[in-house]
Amino acid sequence: MPCFPFAAKTTTYSIYVVPLLAATAYGYIVYYVHKDASAALKKRDMRNRYLPTVVDQIARDATGSVPTEGLELQPEELGQLRFLINVATQEMDDCYSLSFANKLYTPSFRGGYLQEAQKKVILKSCQKKVLNYWKWEVLWGKLSTNFHPYRVDNIMLTGFLLLALAMYEGPPATTVSPKTAPWNLSSTILTNTRSHLPNWIYTFCNLQGMNALVANDANKGTSVAEEINPQFREAFIDDFMAADGSVHPIRSHLTGFRIPGLVGAMNDFSVCCLSGAVLPDIALRAYAICRKEYTEVDEKGNMKFKGLQGADFIDPGNYKGSKAALYGTSLLAARELGDKVAADAILKLIDANAGFSTNRERRCHLIFRGRINTTKGYVRAITQPMSDAVKNGPYLGDVKYPEVLVAKAISHTGTDLDLVLYPGTEKRDVSLPIKQLKPSTTYTFDNGREFVSDFQGEATISVTLNGRTVVKFAQS
Repeated sequence: MPCFPFAAKTTTYSIYVVPLLAATAYGYIVYYVHKDASAALKKRDMRNRYLPTVVDQIARDATGSVPTEGLELQPEELGQLRFLINVATQEMDDCYSLSFANKLYTPSFRGGYLQEAQKKVILKSCQKKVLNYWKWEVLWGKLSTNFHPYRVDNIMLTGFLLLALAMYEGPPATTVSPKTAPWNLSSTILTNTRSHLPNWIYTFCNLQGMNALVANDANKGTSVAEEINPQFREAFIDDFMAADGSVHPIRSHLTGFRIPGLVGAMNDFSVCCLSGAVLPDIALRAYAICRKEYTEVDEKGNMKFKGLQGADFIDPGNYKGSKAALYGTSLLAARELGDKVAADAILKLIDANAGFSTNRERRCHLIFRGRINTTKGYVRAITQPMSDAVKNGPYLGDVKYPEVLVAKAISHTGTDLDLVLYPGTEKRDVSLPIKQLKPSTTYTFDNGREFVSDFQGEATISVTLNGRTVVKFAQS
């Protein structure tokens, strides 16, 4: 039975009403697009006047890039990393943040709890209940019932998952078994880039897909991303960028319609973070726009955000009201561009809001990633392969978690190892497995103590952890 009585029979006036409604809707769209385009042209002129000055100021004030050898996780950051590991190592019910920390701060720590956490996150992404979103995306985006999760279009999965795999597999001896990952995601992304276009196209999914190809190329010595970068750049500018230089987060391929007012500051901060490795000029321009139009820092180092809209006030992890995601993306962008003034001011905001760093929401990993980032850190994590010293030198193997927390692990020369460790709770004696040493070779600690590797190039050393504990040794 119909919900409305008149729905059961044809109305004589419907032949007039339907065309009228269609014409009205079309007229409104044309009016809105024209109005939006006019406003964008005015904003473009305004931005072109201030951008050269702001870009020059950012370049002058940028702090230098800290080499990986000088990076060390601080106790606050270790605590946040510990929370992420605890979540990741839960059973299959429940990030790049893990691999990001691993590659920048502890590249010579392999086969331990940090890699296990990364692996579990990757495998969790492959569960049916996680991939089920694609069914609804295909239905409303393309009116299709081809629900295969990665063969056609699904950059939401292939881009994000390949980046996680590429960053996880950066160090040797850390790979996902072909039995658990029987696909070639780089080939899938490339095929989809050349052959298919979904209806709803998302800016950040496409940027992440390109970042994934860059990271995969860095690992394998290929040049897939370089080959398609000109095509990607042209499409990115034509499809996603407005006349004023702003980047739209979502666009319909079939109609060209862009959803207006979805996000403001967080959108531009995210563009800065995600495009640095593939579109560095657009990344810098996006950050310059953010610093001029969305932020103010007073003489006391206090940050004030302005011009916020829509999703700037929403946590994308649970869709509740919060500025935590904005704080996380802006901190990541400021650190990436070496803007210490802005980064310190954003950290003050975060630290003044108890719970942003510790509660069980998406905000935690965004803020953590921002905290541990350094100048061009995100670009380096994606584009730079492991050094020969890290690949071939000694590394720390599996240690008991959370008894041993690793804040730094790196081989500088290929014949040494530099560790900074903390106890999980109180002072304790621990055994540390060291691998990939030269067989039957003597190594000397900073304090003069020596040990000898076995014929397989391995050794176990005993250390007392008492607060921040430095462990350094080199081949004698």
